[in-house]
Amino acid sequence: LDEPVVTVHQSIGEAKEQFYYERTVFLRCVANSNPPIRYSWHRGRDVLSQGSDKGVEIYEPFFTQ
Repeated sequence: LDEPVVTVHQSIGEAKEQFYYERTVFLRCVANSNPPIRYSWHRGRDVLSQGSDKGVEIYEPFFTQ
């Protein structure tokens, strides 16, 4: 099976009105699967990981349902 992909787009207008430098933005992804899901976060084509980009923090879920 192909890996599912979810893409979030933000327009230039939204960026100017709602988001700005040093503002905290939370993105949350929830899935229930068997076998357990493995998440990966990307900015453009770059994979984000804890400590790879200043200002990015990735929290793993504490439990699964």
